Amino acid sequence: MAKQDPDLSKRLLSLLSMDEPEPPEMLDLEFPPDDYHDEMVEFMDAWLPDGQFIQTPPAWYASLQGLLSQSNPNLPMKTRIFHLAAEPESEQLCACRWLSYQYYKYFIVIDSYLDLHEWSDIPPDDVARARRGRTLAFIRHLDLSEVTYQDLVADPYIDIIIPRPKLPVNWQSQVLQLQHHPLPNNTPHSVQLTDVTQLQLQIASLAAPQQDMLRPLLEPKPLLPATEAVYLRVQQWSTQLGEGSHLRHVLDTVQEQTKLRALGGKALGFRPLLLTGEPGNAKSWLASQIAAVLGLPKYKIDFAGNGDRMLLVGSSRNWHNAAPGRIAQFLAESPVANPLIVIEEVDKALAGQDHGLQDLLLMLLEPENSKEFQDNFILPSLDLSHASFILTANDPSCLSSPLLSRLQQIEIRRPNQAMMLQLLQEMYQRILKEMGVQAYFTPELPAELAIQLVSRSTSIRALRFNVQTAIEAAVKEPELSELLAHQHSLMPKLPPLKNTHGPKPPLGFLP
Repeated sequence: MAKQDPDLSKRLLSLLSMDEPEPPEMLDLEFPPDDYHDEMVEFMDAWLPDGQFIQTPPAWYASLQGLLSQSNPNLPMKTRIFHLAAEPESEQLCACRWLSYQYYKYFIVIDSYLDLHEWSDIPPDDVARARRGRTLAFIRHLDLSEVTYQDLVADPYIDIIIPRPKLPVNWQSQVLQLQHHPLPNNTPHSVQLTDVTQLQLQIASLAAPQQDMLRPLLEPKPLLPATEAVYLRVQQWSTQLGEGSHLRHVLDTVQEQTKLRALGGKALGFRPLLLTGEPGNAKSWLASQIAAVLGLPKYKIDFAGNGDRMLLVGSSRNWHNAAPGRIAQFLAESPVANPLIVIEEVDKALAGQDHGLQDLLLMLLEPENSKEFQDNFILPSLDLSHASFILTANDPSCLSSPLLSRLQQIEIRRPNQAMMLQLLQEMYQRILKEMGVQAYFTPELPAELAIQLVSRSTSIRALRFNVQTAIEAAVKEPELSELLAHQHSLMPKLPPLKNTHGPKPPLGFLP
């Protein structure tokens, strides 16, 4: 065990008696500070060899700086232990000392087990003065095998920095991790979507279900890259739909942007799209297909069903049953940092009073702003700048000019008869597969039946409904044993048109 340093108490008391500086505003803080050498050189000379002063802030500095500047009277006073996954360095000590100077913190350096307990032996009056502001302790050479976790948390007025490559196994779940290496969003492969240290602090105060909901945000999420293989999948899909497809413009846009991103080695994604046009012509289906072909997880928000802004951005932490919004929940569940978010029928919610939805969309669609997406429940902001967005609207006239300026608008028109006939055969095969009855029906529809189905359909949605109805009509009368004997011979049956001009059945009570 290390010997007690007889001068430690003198040094600690000297620190306690330092004049308290005026607290600087967060926006005024600079690194390195102008008065760094003048006001702290004596202290630094005592601790740092050869005058080694830090010149640029470490990756974890800004995160810890934000934590130490916060004051939350609702949280109980307790020890906070921060783990820095690195060997102790003089630059770390120097940065921590400057943080303590900035935020009314008193600062101690712990090199041994005796040093740890020396703090509690300082005369009570001096300790009381120190506890007017929390103390920041830097664990430098202390052998962690000599102490327990409980030894460190005995004093609830200390924040402790432990720079070690690894901590004892049973400590991992009880400490807060500081980001040591450069943030993953400096690499093309993964990104950190929030301030990990701030979120850890919040998670520690939450109930178990909410902890489980937010914990995935602590880990970096990969960015799905745009590769040649993905580009070829988009190209193949475009070829299958054909040159005359009414979806041609959308396909070309996604294909071109995928090619450009693959060329630049970037993550998958595209500029925000607004798909407009009459209902029933495959806007929603197209958004789902884009997600499937690109391999991106998709989250759908339907503004027609519910345009409540609070569902998207969460409720205040001070409310009973408060919870994160659906966007934050989806981001936590998403396996990648660049998913696809589809917002359906946006015109329905924005036609009247939008209750802040339009402002929310303006923020989400601007990468510089969505990088700091603020959920009402989650303390740190979230980075949504890597997500792609597709909005759909039947009538875009109620959308504001600022919103339209952030979107690439593409009108999805009703396909002509030739396009509908081409879509029909593929749709027929897909519906048979969904129903699991492709072994019993003819693989293709006869031309005459196909033309009749198309002539009855005013949209793609109506065409799908009519195909399903014709398949169901084919099995309505025969017995099941008779149907099982058919192999690729059942033919969809076109039901008779309903008489829309005849007398309507009477309504009311029987006499």
